[in-house]
Amino acid sequence: MRRLAAAAAEAGADIREHSRVESLDELDADQVLIATDGYGRGLLPELDEAVWPARGQVVATDPLAERLFECPHYARQGFDYWQQLTDGRIVLGGFRDYSIMAELTDDEVTTPVIQEALTGFLRELVGYDPPIAYRWAGIFGLTQDMLPLVGRVPAHEGVWVAAGYSGHGNVLGLACGELVGAAILGREDSQLDLFEPARLLRLAG
Repeated sequence: MRRLAAAAAEAGADIREHSRVESLDELDADQVLIATDGYGRGLLPELDEAVWPARGQVVATDPLAERLFECPHYARQGFDYWQQLTDGRIVLGGFRDYSIMAELTDDEVTTPVIQEALTGFLRELVGYDPPIAYRWAGIFGLTQDMLPLVGRVPAHEGVWVAAGYSGHGNVLGLACGELVGAAILGREDSQLDLFEPARLLRLAG
């Protein structure tokens, strides 16, 4: 992320942090891209209905001496996921379905139900209770069909969206960013048809 930001700044981008946009009317731009995934509520009502915020919770251990996992792992259709970092830490997330309705929120806090499930599963993976160094929560965007919205926002001239990755933004976010960036520059790719925002915005309206 830092390298991407540095490259963008070198190309002339003006990056402003900690400056919340409350309304698109505040922006002076020919083209606006809403790329906030589950964090962009309040900018466009139709997007609020089509991209729902969901909370994911994670734990990370202290560095472990033993090497247990050589690659990232997924379980239960992707509900649970973990990997061991190069420093030996295990990073584990998931179990959102243990309290699924409560996790449909943009409140970025951990909860006992999910954290206890993560801790219990970590014990199963490792065979003992490793020291946990960090616990945190983050917000991502869900859509009705689990595919992102990428492209022009209907009925809003010059407004684009790339959001709603349904928990797979690490891969899809980069690919969709390239697609929508090229489209804004006039180089639309037929792959954008797969993620056409109108498919769900019509339903939401």
